[in-house]
Amino acid sequence: MSRTAIVLGVLLLVRENPHLLAQRPTSLTASSSTHARAILDRGITAMGGMNVIQSVDDIHFSFSATIPEIGQSASPDASAYLRPLESEGIFDLANNRFYQVRETHYLGSGKRGSAVVTTPTAGFTVDLRANALYPFGATALATSKRTNQRTFPFLQLQAAASRGSTLRWLGRRAQGHDREDAITFSESDGSQTTLYFDTATGMLTAFEGLSDTFLDGSTTTETRFSDYRRVNGLQVPFHAVTRANGVVRADVRYHDIRFNEHPDARHFERPADATLGPEVGGARRPITITPIAKDVYYVDAVETGSIFFYSSMFVAFKDYVLVIEAPLNDGVSQAIIAKIKETVPGKPIRYLVPTHYHIDHSGGIRGYVAEGSTIVTPRGNLAFLQRLAAIAHPLSPDRLSLQPRGLSTEVFDTKRVFSDSDHVVELYNLRNSPHADDMVLAYLPRERIVFVSDLFLVSLVGRLGPAEPLTLFFDQKLRELNLHVETIVGGHGRMGTMDELRRSVSEATGVSTAP
Repeated sequence: MSRTAIVLGVLLLVRENPHLLAQRPTSLTASSSTHARAILDRGITAMGGMNVIQSVDDIHFSFSATIPEIGQSASPDASAYLRPLESEGIFDLANNRFYQVRETHYLGSGKRGSAVVTTPTAGFTVDLRANALYPFGATALATSKRTNQRTFPFLQLQAAASRGSTLRWLGRRAQGHDREDAITFSESDGSQTTLYFDTATGMLTAFEGLSDTFLDGSTTTETRFSDYRRVNGLQVPFHAVTRANGVVRADVRYHDIRFNEHPDARHFERPADATLGPEVGGARRPITITPIAKDVYYVDAVETGSIFFYSSMFVAFKDYVLVIEAPLNDGVSQAIIAKIKETVPGKPIRYLVPTHYHIDHSGGIRGYVAEGSTIVTPRGNLAFLQRLAAIAHPLSPDRLSLQPRGLSTEVFDTKRVFSDSDHVVELYNLRNSPHADDMVLAYLPRERIVFVSDLFLVSLVGRLGPAEPLTLFFDQKLRELNLHVETIVGGHGRMGTMDELRRSVSEATGVSTAP
């Protein structure tokens, strides 16, 4: 049969049976997208409908929360420290503005307050204790806005609807006695979010994300909603629980949620009397090394997009380098290691001394393990370090994942001294501090320098204020150990002085602590 005859035959078949054109095969991607959109639309209707969602111009809210601080308790094996949090704020959707004030206290500290404000083009965070304001860079502003968007479920549904081309149905699962449909969508920042809907009611029950975390490696984080109440025609959950790999990380209960009260613009203005600090969450600044004595170097404060800055210190002995503190993450450690090699070339980084196991101060340890450094630590942290070195990071491989190496440790209980003809570094384990059972203090007697983390926080800018319980403990230990100190290098903020410590203690106790 000729090609012409075949074409004429096909045309005749289609003319006689036009329904054949409508019977195109449906791909799995297309059917998944269609099904996901139907589930989302049903969820939006169950929530109150898109018209009601879009009628919300502003949200006033207040809540209490309990934050189980995984990796922030008295010891690695202790139950999670339950950090209390009180908060209130305003989400001005009509003008793309956000305001929130928070009050909390960390293990061993006094009450600490902070405020966050974002506008369409700018933002800042305020350390209320120090009355210090830190402007947001582009990264911090974008991160804050993404977090705000995920605060209320109806906003998450609105975001999913706006990303319709990325919607996909994942399947159905049992949840207790109920069943849930799961759909996923790609958010504007590229992250993938899964939404779960009750199959009976259509209500959003949870959302979920996948990431790589320091303590767990591959981590599924789920926020589950309950106690839905109707506010101005919209269903709003007054209880939210966040879990990471099944472990509770936050339990939030709202006291009050109100819509369309037209907030005062003054909430979103900068406080005029706050001391201006450096920008946070902008382009990553290079690591800065500052000599503070012969062969003793301060690694300048690394910012994290918040009011907390992280520092470390290293000492160049004749034949090796000793580093005190490995904060945050592997990326920070690699930058610091490169700077150490540039500053004192040819000397191996033989020892790393973490001050305590808390994850913000130990997040960079794996980088030093990969470097071949021996980790010097009190006995109570040994099992934690072994677990830390063995964690797999398939989603975001760090240097130790790419270049596996065995963990080398040296354990001490009370005191360990490093010395050569030029330098002496004394390590003291401050047992049973208000912040952690094992807290390592590094003392350089010849230079009268001490390095300590968390026990004495000196904000980069702003006021110091009265000493907290953990600072009173630190002052007491300096006296008991008879350490002659002039410079206090902290794991947060900036370097402080003994005069500042004495003033802070005197302000808290009403008693002069002058020598």
